[in-house]
Amino acid sequence: MNSQGLLQLKDTIQSVLGSDFPVTIDVPATQAAWLAVPVFAVAKQTGEAVPVLAENVAARVREAMPDVVVTVAGGYINIMPTPERAAAVLREALAPSYGRGEAGDGRTVVIDYSSPNIAKPMSIGHLRSTIIGDSLRRLHEFQGFRVVSINYLGDWGTQYGKLVVAYHERFGDLEPRPSLTVTDLFNLYVQYHRESEENAALDEEARAMFKRLEDGDPAITKLWQFFVDRSHAEFQALYRRLDVSFSAPKMGESTHRVEFTTTIDLVRSQGIAQTSEGAVVVRIPGIDAPLMLQKRDGATTYATRDLTALRARIRQYHPSEVLYVVSNEQTLHFEQVFAVARMVGIAPDSVSLVHVKFGHLRLPEGKMSTRRGRVIFLDSVMKEAVAKALAIVQEKQPELAPATQQTIAEAVGIGAFKYFDLAHDRNHDIVFDWERMLSLKGDSAPYLQYTVARARGILKKQPRGKVATIAAVPVELFPITYRIAQFPQVSREATEDRAPHRLAQYLNELATVFHSFYEQYPVLVAHDADRPARLAVVLATERTMVRGLELLGIAAPESM
Repeated sequence: MNSQGLLQLKDTIQSVLGSDFPVTIDVPATQAAWLAVPVFAVAKQTGEAVPVLAENVAARVREAMPDVVVTVAGGYINIMPTPERAAAVLREALAPSYGRGEAGDGRTVVIDYSSPNIAKPMSIGHLRSTIIGDSLRRLHEFQGFRVVSINYLGDWGTQYGKLVVAYHERFGDLEPRPSLTVTDLFNLYVQYHRESEENAALDEEARAMFKRLEDGDPAITKLWQFFVDRSHAEFQALYRRLDVSFSAPKMGESTHRVEFTTTIDLVRSQGIAQTSEGAVVVRIPGIDAPLMLQKRDGATTYATRDLTALRARIRQYHPSEVLYVVSNEQTLHFEQVFAVARMVGIAPDSVSLVHVKFGHLRLPEGKMSTRRGRVIFLDSVMKEAVAKALAIVQEKQPELAPATQQTIAEAVGIGAFKYFDLAHDRNHDIVFDWERMLSLKGDSAPYLQYTVARARGILKKQPRGKVATIAAVPVELFPITYRIAQFPQVSREATEDRAPHRLAQYLNELATVFHSFYEQYPVLVAHDADRPARLAVVLATERTMVRGLELLGIAAPESM
């Protein structure tokens, strides 16, 4: 069995049986097996008795593969490795390449994630796109894709006309003030919306300011660039702390602004654009709402900017896929943009366009709103998470040096809210919950990190050299060996389905099985005959857990 574990075994058996008998890794809980082959469907088609057909298929597998154990239970052919083959799984799990796939085959995927608006601090609401997107980047790279990851900053649009109006009202001029922080700019934005609710003329003034920015007014452009630079610097500090990275960290909406008119002209040339009340729109078959490309005052829209960026990405990177990790509120927007991109030839059929949707991260009292200022800033959450983790570390390990305690707390605190997000199906809304995030009792980053630290504690007291020499795994260690063998399959499926939660849940299951193994089968006091296999389990678990956590962007401290 090569480093693809169960996947290779599955493919080998599938080649023996042919396509009529699908081999599944998703074994029913009632079946004691690593792989199963259900025969019900074929028996129904052929009229054969299920038990007879099952025995015939089992005989074919036994004859072709003497290194597996084949049994029949009802309509299932159950397949287990021999103890010798199970040992190979553990040895292969120690290889640096274990679990890496070739599904990408060097193809390029563009992933657009995080993408906060400038002049606003990143909030906890930005966490989902940032964390999910970064995990998808890691997963795709692990599966052999060339990944272009883009932080498509929201740095263009009427909202910056609003900010300029608020800035001028506050300071009386348009000169950049280096002492201002992004939080200061955000407060100006919130103040603008409070005042605009009572003074509708402010919105008209903001639209005029943004039009001047689009037209290249020097003073407004200088102030806008200050907004961009200050925001980028603060964002990068957060990304470094989160261990999140991009191929293009500063490719905002404004990057392609000289091509916005070209995009509108391209759509017009296809004869599908219409003028409606002074605005340029496209009516899309099957979608009730029209897509607006240009407002009546000549300003561009999100759709124009996204179409222009998509055209540039396809032209520059030649991707097989373009993924947009954006909340499910934008479903209609992306349906419209994708449809128009196909209609005018911006995106050929060979390029998959995917909206990777996710639900909201909510406060206990409801949805967040940057316009009204009811929001938790991401920087504050990170500081509080680390502070709470530090209190736990200080209680559990008071003997450690303060610097070491702080290092562990950073990994545990940041990992806690990353895992809390990634462990949920991205399609669902989730509610912010400190207690669950920092739990040491399971289904949390601290629990997984503690599992790694516990395994490392055992390994420090035992030599690793004998691991590669184990010849067989005793049957009682099959359950945890099976879990380790699942890693290549889980990481591939998490990539294919853009579902990091599957990997997170797998790691939690592996950690739970490991703790059960450790309690039942001690390593340090085991007999000499038992110790090598148990030690191999510990080392393979530690390495698999670390690889999996890396794919989620979560650090594994040496001790907890």
